[in-house]
Amino acid sequence: MRLKNNIIDPTANVLKLVEEAVKRLDDLSAQMRYYESELRKLNEKWMESKDQALALQNKTFENRIAEVGRIQYEFQGRSRVTDPLVNELFKKLDILIVKQSSHSAEGTGRKDLWFILGGIIMMVLGALSIFLF
Repeated sequence: MRLKNNIIDPTANVLKLVEEAVKRLDDLSAQMRYYESELRKLNEKWMESKDQALALQNKTFENRIAEVGRIQYEFQGRSRVTDPLVNELFKKLDILIVKQSSHSAEGTGRKDLWFILGGIIMMVLGALSIFLF
């Protein structure tokens, strides 16, 4: 628009530049919203995969701990199992020792002998159980 004395009114030109600047700002704002949305989606996917990885780790550790517990339980069970024949043998030895020691003082030497024999038998059985299990 021309005014008197060939002066150009800048209002129309300025308004056009302002409109273009506002359009660019709107475009930038839309682009920012799009990027934020994409980052949010990526973050959610990452969190899901992280949760899945942690769940898998926890399951693996729980399985390993359960296996260790099972092995310890089995080992304790094996170490507590005694042979019924050995139990019967010790009962008979106890009865024999009591009978011998009740007769006279001579039974004390035999009692010691049976005690030593019982200890030897237990050591042999212990060594066998270690090698067998």
